[in-house]
Amino acid sequence: MILSKMPPDKGNKLSETDVGNVLDVTPAFDLFGELATVRVETDKAVVFVKGIVSVIKGEKVRVEAYDTGMRFLCLEHHESCTLIIN
Repeated sequence: MILSKMPPDKGNKLSETDVGNVLDVTPAFDLFGELATVRVETDKAVVFVKGIVSVIKGEKVRVEAYDTGMRFLCLEHHESCTLIIN
């Protein structure tokens, strides 16, 4: 489950891309010890997301792109997504 909330206006979905199965999730902290980003590695890509992410290794994920320029990492079997920051 990804716990971050989506922004209210994402725009129109342009594409949806399978990025494989989760291999590893690594938090990255800022200088003050606060969670800054989370690195999510799959068998096809590495993405950095903002917020708290909780997934099971091996879970399938996809990237959704919108006409506003925003991209989200989403779990295959859930409607939960989180904003990609890279």
